[in-house]
Formats: sequence, C-alpha cells, structure tokens
Amino acid sequence: MNRFPNNDEDLISRYNYDMWTPEQIYAEWLGVSILVMTVSLLFYHMTKVSSIEMNSKIAGIFSVTLIIISGILNIAAIITYWDRVSYTLSISHKHTKKNNENAYRIMYLTIGVVYSIVQCGISYVIIKGSIQK
Repeated sequence: MNRFPNNDEDLISRYNYDMWTPEQIYAEWLGVSILVMTVSLLFYHMTKVSSIEMNSKIAGIFSVTLIIISGILNIAAIITYWDRVSYTLSISHKHTKKNNENAYRIMYLTIGVVYSIVQCGISYVIIKGSIQK
C-alpha cells in the first residue's frame, strides 16, 4: 500500500488500515495480559488446594509478581494504543468519522484502566491472604 495516497479512496483505505492496526495490536497485548493474570491466579489456587506444596507467602509473592507483569503489559498496551490512534486521528481525512473513533479510543482506554484496577484489587487480596497465614 502506498504510504502517500493519491486520491480519496486510497486515503480512506490507508486510514482504515491505520485505525484497525492499533486496535488489533492493543487487543493482542490485552489478551497476553489476561493470560498472564490467569496463570497467576491458577498458580495461586493450586498452592491453596495443595496441588503444589509451597509456602503461602512465597506463592503470594510469585502470584503478585505475575500480576504486576500483567499490569505492566496492560499499561504499555494502553499507552502505545493511545499514541497510535491519536496520531491516526490527527492526520485523518475529511471522510473519516473522528467522533466515533474518539469514542472507541476512550472506551478501550476505560476498559484497560478498569482491568488494571481489578488487577490491583486481586493483588491486594492475595497479599492480605498470604500475610494472614
């Protein structure tokens, strides 16, 4: 695809490519973050039901560390998504629907932030449960 479109059709096509690529990358990184979070919770659960013999404090540390890694991935995904979409919106063409794209950008940002808050809450519960044992 030509980096510098010559007509409206090429410009719209380029814009669509530029808009969907950041969303696809963001969704993939969010998926990785969720996978790491799931592994963390599964590991912690396995130590609680004694499928794996381990000190609960050490298990809590491992689980919270994985959740922190997941959170870092999520924050990195949010920042790069925001930058890519902001850039695309700044160079967008008159035929694009900036209001819709801006609404999607805010929605995806909100989902990412809420997910990060949930991760912090889960980390707190794991830490609290590990310390009390």
